[in-house]
Amino acid sequence: MILIKTTLSVVRQICKNLTEYRIRKNIQIFILVMLILKHIQHKLTLLNA
Repeated sequence: MILIKTTLSVVRQICKNLTEYRIRKNIQIFILVMLILKHIQHKLTLLNA
């Protein structure tokens, strides 16, 4: 019984870590995309000026 509980808590911890990692990764990608968009917008502004 204790073994099952331990296994469950370990699995839960791993899932939690994976989710956090994925979220962090997504945030990094999101920031990167925002920076690229900002850069493009800046270039367009310079072109239009």
